[in-house]
Amino acid sequence: MLLTAGGWEPPTASNLKVVSIVGFGGLGKTTLANAVHRKLVQEFDCRVFVSVSQNPDITKLLSKILVDELKGRTSSIYSDVRDIINDIRSHLLHKRYLVIIDDLWETSVWDVLKCAFPDNNCGSRVITTTRVESVAKTCCNYQVECIYKMNPLNDEDSRILFFNRIFGPGVACPSELKDVSSKILEKCGGLPLAIITIASLLASQAGKVKEEWEHVQNSLGSKLGIDPTVEGMRQILNLSYRNLPPHLKTCFLYLGAYPEDCIIWKDDLVRQWIAEGFVSRTLQPVMDVAGYYFNELINRSLIQPVEIGYNDEVLCCRVHDMMLDLIIRKYCAEEKFMTMLRASQGIRGYTHNVRRLVNHLDSESQLANFAIPATIDLSKVRSLATIVSPQQTLCLQKFKFIRVLVLQIAYVSEETREADMSEISKLCLLRYLKIHSEVGLKLPTQIRALQHLETLEIVTEVNSGVCMPSDMSQLPSLSYLNVLPHMARLPDGVATMRSLHSLAFFILEESSLDNVRGLQCLTNLKELYLRCSGDCSDDTARSYMDALQSSVSGLGCKLYLTAWFPSAWYPDVPQWVSQLKNLHSLELGIGQMSKRGTSILGGLPALVRLDLCIRGPSLDQERAVFSGEGFPVLKHLIFTCKALCLTFQPGALPMLKNLRLEFNMDGIGLAADALVGVEHLRNLKKLSASIGGFKADASIPAAEREGVVSAVRNAIQLHPRCPPIEVTCRQGRFGY
Repeated sequence: MLLTAGGWEPPTASNLKVVSIVGFGGLGKTTLANAVHRKLVQEFDCRVFVSVSQNPDITKLLSKILVDELKGRTSSIYSDVRDIINDIRSHLLHKRYLVIIDDLWETSVWDVLKCAFPDNNCGSRVITTTRVESVAKTCCNYQVECIYKMNPLNDEDSRILFFNRIFGPGVACPSELKDVSSKILEKCGGLPLAIITIASLLASQAGKVKEEWEHVQNSLGSKLGIDPTVEGMRQILNLSYRNLPPHLKTCFLYLGAYPEDCIIWKDDLVRQWIAEGFVSRTLQPVMDVAGYYFNELINRSLIQPVEIGYNDEVLCCRVHDMMLDLIIRKYCAEEKFMTMLRASQGIRGYTHNVRRLVNHLDSESQLANFAIPATIDLSKVRSLATIVSPQQTLCLQKFKFIRVLVLQIAYVSEETREADMSEISKLCLLRYLKIHSEVGLKLPTQIRALQHLETLEIVTEVNSGVCMPSDMSQLPSLSYLNVLPHMARLPDGVATMRSLHSLAFFILEESSLDNVRGLQCLTNLKELYLRCSGDCSDDTARSYMDALQSSVSGLGCKLYLTAWFPSAWYPDVPQWVSQLKNLHSLELGIGQMSKRGTSILGGLPALVRLDLCIRGPSLDQERAVFSGEGFPVLKHLIFTCKALCLTFQPGALPMLKNLRLEFNMDGIGLAADALVGVEHLRNLKKLSASIGGFKADASIPAAEREGVVSAVRNAIQLHPRCPPIEVTCRQGRFGY
């Protein structure tokens, strides 16, 4: 049953099974749940992975499940949590689904979440992870056979994890270090987080010297090895913190500005470090130095990588909640580094001479009554991260020394659909400004007073766009300019913005040709993200491409281009694409594909990533064929089409590492030659396929799913390395 105004009616327990993983923090519950998620991905129509944390906003959590995971409608239209739950239930009603609820702390949260998961007799599964045994029992309806209690690693597995991290897989520990390593492992108590943290600390030392290992061993208490406790775990994590050099300590503490379980994007984080003055300005580019700091924290296992890019670079990370607890205790109680505001916990940290102020509300419903307490001295605040409603004013003129400003403007009601940010123009020392708004934005008409501004990022979730200040070309320090969505033209006078390193995301045809030509003056530009709307004639598009290629040909920047064209305008790859010799990443939607089109794309010497959507059949061949020529550096290919008919010839795509296929099955299965020649992709490391064309009102039959999976597996079995394969099925169709 769906929800009624009278309350929630939880699902019965006939076919829907709930399994709970329970154990002490640091045992690897999330790692295990992720492994199960990856292993079972092909067996379910729909998969959801969501982290809860200790103080969840239920509305936001359910909206994330619906919007981010299930691709439902936008959450801003919901006025009642029951409406979101009803939509989730409707979406899942006829599907076999797998839901993982990570880091659950309270039974009251589970009592609400479980109402979103219908028992539809499709063999669906829900997995929860928790440290609290009573929560695990409640989730599983006190069925003990559905509770998996995690235990510490045994001695052998502990040694393998420890030595692999320090010396590498299969490399033996030197004999002189065996005794001290056994004593260190004994104090780690078999907890993977403790083992990997200490191993990373030892691996970071220049030499594997016995005396250094003995110092680490003597610095560890014995509590964790006897009885795992939060305090014992903190002691181990604190040891890693104390061994950081001063500049990394500061960067590490700054991670406390992010909420629990938040995904932290590398570029965003390091630009804030730079604005705060944490990064040494040496002969090396400052972004390179900041990137080195970030990688050091990764290597020391103080932050956990989440997403790896197609160049094997960590794009974003997460902080383990026990590590975050250490950071908060350090910067709030000891280091006077940051002050945190939470409605449920009040003020954490000092209120006098506050340098950094972070506001983490437990829910957006608390916005109406939120105000920065009058007891906090704001006169010396240099960094502020807060969530506000459009009706609220922060009196920004009080923050006269502010360098970093991160604002999240939340949609609260229909009454106010625009936030007035005009006062930003008075923050003369500002170096970093990021605004993420769920409503429209009114920016100042001029911001030339912000002479120190290095980063300007504006992200809105409304379609009305943003009217950017008219004098952005008068900002001499601006190195990063990012406007989302693609609703803006290049700034007038862009040729004078010679400090720019990254420029994103602007619509090419809405910009003047003079400004496109002016890009050639940006000699420091490293990244340029543009979008072609296709809403112009071929001659006009060619004029813009001539100007663009002329501008970027003499620059060392990477060009990222998105171009989704109606089939009537561009039935094949446009000839002007061949001019873009700097093109690094291309998202291209066209009507059909020909040998000529493949040749044009293959001739792009710098193309590393290609997202190609074909809306119809090929022009002069029944198959899409990648020959042994062209695409010299392509590493990541997404190929979307109506019906899969694809061949890779010997020598094709010599550098390709990641291949993703998106196509329709149409209920007739896959032809034996639908995918040919995968074995010729000699550097392929991962293949994934998403198959559409299934009915939206029924679960995908197991036989059909297995038939598709088997066909794709058979195609890849000839590959000498047998790279991992992930196949998912979905409702709806590709190629439209």
